Formats: sequence, C-alpha cells, structure tokens
Amino acid sequence: MIQSRAMNLGLIGFGRFGQFAANHLRLRLNLVVWDPRDLRRQAAALGLSWGTLADAASQPFVLMAVPISELPSCLESVAPHLSPGALFMDCCSVKVRPIEWMLKALPEDVEIVGVHPLFGPGSARAGLGGLQVVLCPGRGGRIELVGRFLEEMGLRVHVLTPEEHDRLVAATMALTQFLGRGLLAAGLQEIPLGTPAFEHLLRMVEMVRGDSTTLFHDMHRLNPFAAVERRRLIEALLKIHNDLESLSTDIEP
Repeated sequence: MIQSRAMNLGLIGFGRFGQFAANHLRLRLNLVVWDPRDLRRQAAALGLSWGTLADAASQPFVLMAVPISELPSCLESVAPHLSPGALFMDCCSVKVRPIEWMLKALPEDVEIVGVHPLFGPGSARAGLGGLQVVLCPGRGGRIELVGRFLEEMGLRVHVLTPEEHDRLVAATMALTQFLGRGLLAAGLQEIPLGTPAFEHLLRMVEMVRGDSTTLFHDMHRLNPFAAVERRRLIEALLKIHNDLESLSTDIEP
C-alpha cells in the first residue's frame, strides 16, 4: 500500500508548495527530494533525504512540484530515469495541457495521475481535514489507490477529466486569483469601518499575496477556459459601471 513507511516517493521540486507537501507526506512515506537549487538544508530540517534527480525520479512513486510552465522541460530531464511501472503525478493547477505533456513525454510503462490540491500553504494553516483535491486520470489503473491514500489524510477527493477540471477551476480558482490580484493592485487594505463582506475581500487579497506571479500567469494562460471567465466578469462589471454612470446625480426633494 502507498501509505506504508517502506514506500518511497521521489519529490521533484522543493519550492514553497513542494516543502509544504513534503511536510505532510513525510509522515506516511519515505521521501527522496531533489530541486535544481541546493535546498538540502531545508530538506534536512524536515528529516528528508536529499538525492540527485536520478535518485528522486527512480522511485516507485514520483511527484512533480514545479511551476506549470517548467513542466515540459522537467519531463524531458526526468523521463530517462523513471522505473518501469512507476506511478508519476504532477500537482499543477491546470490539467489539460500537463496531462497531454506527460502522456507524450513519459514512457508508456509509466502510469500517470494528475493531482491538483485545491489549497496551498496559506489556506491549509489549520490542517488538511476537509480540504479538497482533484484527481485526473492519465494512464494506468492506480488512481483509486491515490484517492484512498489522500482520503486517509483527511482530504475530500474528486475524480474529474482534465477538461472538466479546467472548466470548473477557471470559474473558481482562476477567477478568484484574478479578482484578488485586481484588489491587491487597487490597494485594498484594512480600514476602521470594514464590514464583514469587506473582511472577506481582505482575506482574498491575503491569500493571493503569497502566490507567485508565475503561478498566476500560468493558471490563466494555460487554462483554455480562463479567458472566457475573465471576459465575462469584465463585461458584467463594465455594464454595471456604465449603468451607474448613466444615472442622474440629481435627486428631487
């Protein structure tokens, strides 16, 4: 079973999300970590083994935690080191393009599951219980195994096709990030007369503040449905704005 302490998982990418994931996965798996940057001190602080790219990629389970736009080049580097029958997973916030890239770049005897945690270090400060994760089938039959493992961690698991995932995420996560970035750029900040609804907006800003610009750009330009959702929102706001502008400012006594 994947939850056995004897089972090894190679974690490729040890940035903000990789370190967050490792902190939870290390309680159930033996991790072999690699990143192009020398982050072995951060790995040692979590009690993790730091290896080479080949060390991490040759494990029976491999999780890629790199920016979406870097995935194609990383797959080329990883593919020669994968073991026959390995289960390979990504954690990108879009799924159509990454699944296509993995199917094309990885050996046919490697199974593929797309994974997207609908949370990050900021939104999971109180723990993983009840948070949601999406699994997308790529190749092979062990998606149920991954789902059971994540459910044992307290997560709510949804299995969707890559297209279903990207369409739904465009209307939720991508749009939330778009709104949050807009409010951040507009200088939204706490004020003495803040209402409960205003506090929700502030929390949205704080959640996107810690996310990288690369993540924001990738989730929009690589999600085929994101632009439609952005335009729909902008057109609706412009209509409301124009309606307000057309109203007379004079009020009869």
